[in-house]
Parts: sequence; structure tokens; C-alpha cells
Amino acid sequence: MRLTMRRTRRIAGLVIVAVIAAGCSSSSGGSSGTSGSTIPASPELVARTTAAHVPLLTAEGVATHIHTELHVIVNGKSLEVPALIGIDEASNHIAALHTHDTTGLIHVESPKENDSYTLGQFLTVWGMPADAPGQCSFFHATSPCTITVTSKDSGPASLDVVLVDHDTLTLTVTST
Repeated sequence: MRLTMRRTRRIAGLVIVAVIAAGCSSSSGGSSGTSGSTIPASPELVARTTAAHVPLLTAEGVATHIHTELHVIVNGKSLEVPALIGIDEASNHIAALHTHDTTGLIHVESPKENDSYTLGQFLTVWGMPADAPGQCSFFHATSPCTITVTSKDSGPASLDVVLVDHDTLTLTVTST
């Protein structure tokens, strides 16, 4: 049986409407209120993002979009920044501050305009403890250690340095 062009368009239109309607009826989860997973984020990620004061979302935000490169040097050797910091793939949750791969590129992707975050907040989402001995251990350095930060854009910095687009930060950890 041949379908007329008008009937074919009408059927295609109904299929599109059905697909859109199905997408609109999906449940929302996480703290962003956007559609996404109904599976809760891992308690570990929730605790880290809460401690860092970084929103946990069900989709990447687009109002603020910043990329800062991070290099970590521990006792003279490079330490790889892991992929998927701030991302829980099992529950489809993502922190506004995260990594996708092991290049050291930190993504700030927030639904709030002009949102700013610090290197310290990123390190908290990564899992770095607040205490000095814990920080040394986190970076596989013996305690005591010193942690210094240098910004390509502004020179010597601290863990409170604000992440800005196209900056490169070098975090150096040295056992003393």
C-alpha cells in the first residue's frame, strides 16, 4: 500500500510529538531539577560536592563554561589527574566542577551565570582531605609536605585561586 506524501508527513509528525511527549514525562533527580536519573548519586560524591559547596547536577550547566588546565607535580614527578572527577556515570549525576578525561582539564559547567570556583573546591570534589597530613597522603607524598600553586596567568597562588578560562595551574607537592 502506498502512502501519500501528506499522510507520510502526518505520521512523521505524530511520531515526533510522541517522542517529545515521552521525553517530557521523564522524572527528574539530583539537585538541579533538570530531567535526568532517578538513581541517587553516590554518597561519596554527594559528601564531596556538599563539602566543596559545588552543585550536583543531572546535566552539565551551560550558563558558565570555563576550562582550566591542572598539572600536579609530586616530588618532581607528574601525577595524572583522573578522569571522571565529579561524575557519577551510574546515576547520571555531574558536579558543576569536574573532569572528563586524564588531560588535567578542569571543567566548570554551571547552570548559574558568572559562577566561580577555586582550585581548593575542585580538590575537595576530587577527594582531597582538609587536614595537612591527609593532603600529603592524598598526593602520595610523605608528611610533612609543602603544597604550592602557580598560575600561568597570575604567578604564585594558593588553593583559593579562582579557576579562570584558559589558565594553567601547576600544583607542586614536595615532601619536606
